[in-house]
Amino acid sequence: MPLEWQETRDAAPDGAVSCIAPVLRLHLWPHRSLSANGFVTFVGATAALLAVPLLPLIGTVLVWMLLPFLLGALALVWVALRVSAAQGRLTETLSLAPRRVELVRREVHGDERLWSADPAWVSVHLHRTGGPVENYLTLRGGAREVEIGAFLSAEERLALHSELESALIRIKRTCGAERSAATLSAL
Repeated sequence: MPLEWQETRDAAPDGAVSCIAPVLRLHLWPHRSLSANGFVTFVGATAALLAVPLLPLIGTVLVWMLLPFLLGALALVWVALRVSAAQGRLTETLSLAPRRVELVRREVHGDERLWSADPAWVSVHLHRTGGPVENYLTLRGGAREVEIGAFLSAEERLALHSELESALIRIKRTCGAERSAATLSAL
């Protein structure tokens, strides 16, 4: 599954765990089918295979008649693979901290969309049907609901649902006492 969990904990002066910094961070990205070397290999192999029909025609005028079409096909393969690679630049980063849950979605063209909410009000929802994709996964907090991991497969979203629920419960439990104490002192 194209995701990575990171855990960061800052030690407080007395050795206790501080609940101010993000405790859990989840990075999600779409599947990437080709590496840079794979791209070169695939385009090279495609060019070689497209050249095979030209071999018996070398020295005839038919080579020049077929060559533009074969080069056009190779160019379309090149462009399609480049567009696919650009789609791979899409990422989502979910930060789970005791005082704030934040989801940052970095689009293909560099735009960022941000959603944040108080973890006490955040819930994870799995829409098995009725969503734009099977096992549509959303986070709800406050007045807004946002999707997460829509580019993952249905099975991966199902697995991510249970991981997110466990992580939210863990964050709420880990720093719930500190949060309650801070709320009471503010009153």
